[in-house]
Amino acid sequence: MPGLVTPEIWHSHVYFDDTTHSLAETLVAQMQAHFPADAAIIYGRWHHRPVGPHLISASSWPSRMRSLRLSWSGLGRTATG
Repeated sequence: MPGLVTPEIWHSHVYFDDTTHSLAETLVAQMQAHFPADAAIIYGRWHHRPVGPHLISASSWPSRMRSLRLSWSGLGRTATG
């Protein structure tokens, strides 16, 4: 049986609708402010019409950033901090 494969890049979405769009923008701005440019996080474009059943903003980050990125997003992020 082959060993576990570690992805080189992780991917996430921020889901929003018309009433939560400003919160989604704030969350992405907080992530951009928190992680330095050398973190190699790629911020995708915003989709203001459904992609699947949702409106989204996407980001991708290298495997070396996984634990930092997941820890940050697991801290109960809010629009104010």
